[in-house]
Amino acid sequence: AGMKQYLKLIALIFSSALILRLEGPSLQAAVFGLLVLVLLALGQKIWSRLKFLIPPLILIAGLQVLFNRSLAGLTAGFKITNMSLIVLLYTGTTSPGEISRVFRFLPVGLALTLTIALNLIPIILQEAQKIRLVQISRGKRLPNPLPIIVPLLHRTLQRSQQLAIILETRKKAKT
Repeated sequence: AGMKQYLKLIALIFSSALILRLEGPSLQAAVFGLLVLVLLALGQKIWSRLKFLIPPLILIAGLQVLFNRSLAGLTAGFKITNMSLIVLLYTGTTSPGEISRVFRFLPVGLALTLTIALNLIPIILQEAQKIRLVQISRGKRLPNPLPIIVPLLHRTLQRSQQLAIILETRKKAKT
């Protein structure tokens, strides 16, 4: 893998650690604003993925504030949102092949797990976009997220099951 892929991975790790270490909603809000500006500057591809993250992130952040009833809840909501945005930034600017190559230094099982997890994020977001378009073409209004979430969970679980079968088959073929 080229040096660029390793630098992206190192940047992801350090920025994630920084996000987790920052305390206080004002610092997290500043990071959030910076991440949104970077994502918007990268163009339409990232924005189309970001649109599908907004409702669940608002829900998660809202639940954090509701149940913690303090600035700690707001900070936790921002941390979750910022971590999601930083991973979106990484997966949106790194090809699946680059992600696979950059994890070669890790043990095979861990490298495979990380590669699959990071490669599935854009795929799941694309599936959400397809499901949304299908629901809109059927004349459904989408203020309720269930018409998207239920089929998305179904497709994601199907894809995960297929992947598990493939991995198990490959494992048995090697023995």
